[in-house]
Amino acid sequence: MLNSTSISSFTFLILAAAAWYMTGDLTELGSFFPRVIAVMMGLFAIIQLAVSLLQKKKEDSFSGIDAKRVITMILGIVLYVILIIFIGFILSGVLFLAFFFWNLERGGDKSPSMARSLILAVLITGAFYFVFHYLFLVPLPAGMLFGG
Repeated sequence: MLNSTSISSFTFLILAAAAWYMTGDLTELGSFFPRVIAVMMGLFAIIQLAVSLLQKKKEDSFSGIDAKRVITMILGIVLYVILIIFIGFILSGVLFLAFFFWNLERGGDKSPSMARSLILAVLITGAFYFVFHYLFLVPLPAGMLFGG
């Protein structure tokens, strides 16, 4: 039975196959990491598909999804991509993640805490910056505002 979980599983399987195919022209070293991610995404999609097909509880497609929150998150992602060009990875990452966590927390039992969302956003953005900048030696966008 098709439901939102099985539809998303098929979508991620297609994305994994496309990622594998698109890395065919890269060198062996250049295609290694994207293909590892594609295999992991494909495996998790297969597991998710199996669980959704074996699940006894039937659900309507996309039931329980708040369209307003989904649209808000999509607009947030678009704004993040635009902001990263102008204000760089660190500042746009903190702003986006703080908004993202706060928005996700709004549906819970407790009232959303912007302070908790901001602390978590700073820690995660800092961890990503450390890993990519110092371990992988990958320069992250500084943004036009800060000379990037």
